Amino acid sequence: MSLWVIGVAIIVYFYLIFQVALWVERRPGWLPGPLMYGLSLTVYCTSWTYYGSIGRASEAGIAFFAVYVGPIAVFLFAQPFLRKLTRICQIQRITSISDLLSARYGKSAALAALAAFVALLSLVPYIALQLRSVSDTLALITRYPDLRPDQGVISFWLDPTFWIAMALSFFVIFFGTRRADASEQHRGL
Repeated sequence: MSLWVIGVAIIVYFYLIFQVALWVERRPGWLPGPLMYGLSLTVYCTSWTYYGSIGRASEAGIAFFAVYVGPIAVFLFAQPFLRKLTRICQIQRITSISDLLSARYGKSAALAALAAFVALLSLVPYIALQLRSVSDTLALITRYPDLRPDQGVISFWLDPTFWIAMALSFFVIFFGTRRADASEQHRGL
């Protein structure tokens, strides 16, 4: 497939994502909590499934399903717990797991910093894996059926994955951090 066709498809896709996010932000409250939770699960399951679960299913059979037991159990059985947790977070103005742990253990700044650091260390490999899957997918659809790896090294500004990562970063900055109130929900994100 031509790189130009893929580039146009990616631009159109990002345009649609931005438009949907803007629409959701301008109409607060139209999306009920359970539906928003379900849509969040689809994003989680889609990104994880595309490379992770299919590969695990081919190696381990039905054991791959264990990854989904937790989110399904929370959705089905933990609604009262989620409501209580949400209420506590709103009252205490808690916006992150580090805030939650800090509030639970005497507003300890050291514990909050440690929790934020551990979350960062845990998140970076996952984001790298997602970007790698984007890169591998682009390589697969642009070089099919000749799937040999590239022989040369290209500079990062010529790598489409770099620009996709920049677009995703811009999306998160635009919809997640443009307001100063950390306790406000960012529905577009």
